[in-house]
Amino acid sequence: MENFLTKFPEMPKETYRAMKKGVDASYKSFAREYGDAIDAFFEPLLQLLVFFEKLLISTPWPIVLGVILALTYWGAEV
Repeated sequence: MENFLTKFPEMPKETYRAMKKGVDASYKSFAREYGDAIDAFFEPLLQLLVFFEKLLISTPWPIVLGVILALTYWGAEV
């Protein structure tokens, strides 16, 4: 009992390696099967984020700061 309380259990390297290979193979299989569908599903989100990135990069910083302050003020009143 004392050994159980003082020593952390250790997984054998062979078991860990086999488990790691199994997880990797499962992930690769999942990515091959559903990767294109997941990419297509999230494409609109990607386009929206790219649009906002370009908008923030091209907008002068005082305007961005003013918009952030206005949103903060409006959010605090709601």
